[in-house]
Amino acid sequence: MPALMALIVAVAELGSGFGGAVATGSEVSDRTMSVYLEVTVAQRDGPVIAHLRTPGQDWVAHPLVEGGNGAWGTTLELRRADWLVVFEAVGAAALSEPVRVTELGLDPALLVSDAPPPEDIGRTAPTSPRWGWLSIACGAGGAAILVGLLAFGRSVNPRHLRRSAPFRRFGQS
Repeated sequence: MPALMALIVAVAELGSGFGGAVATGSEVSDRTMSVYLEVTVAQRDGPVIAHLRTPGQDWVAHPLVEGGNGAWGTTLELRRADWLVVFEAVGAAALSEPVRVTELGLDPALLVSDAPPPEDIGRTAPTSPRWGWLSIACGAGGAAILVGLLAFGRSVNPRHLRRSAPFRRFGQS
């Protein structure tokens, strides 16, 4: 019953559009663990990216694989720590609320005991994904303009490279 309550609390903290988030894991070595992350979003809101970080580190993005019915998941090998996770629904350009993997159901016994206290972990979300999409759109627009200039511009077939009239032998008409 406590595991069920932890899952219900985690779903409530993720924010609108996100639900059914869960984290399970197993020990790989003294320093690493294997963690399975899964979250459910509306099917039109996928794909989903999981942004993870530990205190003092930058956010690292991991794409999730579609599992059907709006479920997205992945298995990661991570350093044994209580990672902070923010899910990003790319189709909806939405970010979930930050949540720890232990709040998603990961067994705290898998974690290393030298982790900083919870209040040291800043719950700031990664930057908005819109800048990434804007850079992709600008690159695609620039490529389209370049192709248009090459296809329709005179620089494609300059005068000195144009084929002249067919070659005729001397004395032929």
